[in-house]
Order: sequence, then structure tokens, then C-alpha cells
Amino acid sequence: MRQTWRSKLHVLRSLAIIVISVLAVSLTINALAPDEARNSYVVLASVQPARYIIVNDNLQITKIVSNTAQDVVPYVVLNSLDGEQLPYTKSVQTQFLALKASISFVTAGVVYTRRSSNSFLGAAQSVLTAVRKFIFGQ
Repeated sequence: MRQTWRSKLHVLRSLAIIVISVLAVSLTINALAPDEARNSYVVLASVQPARYIIVNDNLQITKIVSNTAQDVVPYVVLNSLDGEQLPYTKSVQTQFLALKASISFVTAGVVYTRRSSNSFLGAAQSVLTAVRKFIFGQ
């Protein structure tokens, strides 16, 4: 008779653990699910505003990449976005400020690329840029 009582107690204890576990999982899922009544979701990540100035070995600006129209302090990198980060020196700052007024930061991506005026490719790129600005207004 004692064996039966102990086995019933063990079964009840196991059943209680299972019920509590199922309730805990259910409550956790409900807490993490979006609220269907308000159609709201929680944002878990965001993109910080950033601007990158890519310079060549002579510290001449070759490209500017931006994801914001905000006035943020740019990162200076050597030769590519993956290049070595350099200090935002007075020389780079002076070049950037001279270019800034002629650059539209409305769309994200490459907002400036230096063109060589001494080459056919540079002239062709200038014409294509002018046509793009005329057609798309950017």
C-alpha cells in the first residue's frame, strides 16, 4: 500500500511539473508575440546615421558614402569602406566642407565620387551624372 501511495505522489508531482512548464512556455510565447489588436511590433535593431569619407594615399577625397541627411561627424577611411580608419584631419575637413554644399545627402549610398577631368572616362561620367540629375532631379 505504501508503494502505491508513493507512486501516486510521484505521478502527481510529475504532472504538476508538466503543467507548470506548459503554462510558463505559453506565457512566454504570449508575451513575445506582437499585439494583434494594435498591430504593433518591437524594433530590435536600428541603423545609426553615418557618413564615410574615403581618401586615397595622398589624403584626397575620392568618395563619400552616407546614409543620413543629418550633420554627423564623418569617418575617414583609406581607399575603401573596409580600409584603415584615419583621423578626421583639418585637410580632409577643409576638402569635405568645400564639397558639402554641392552634395545631396537625401538618398543613402554613394553621394560623391571624384572624377578626373583629364580622362575620357571622367568626362563621360560627368555627362552621365548631369543627365541623371536632369531626368531624376537628384
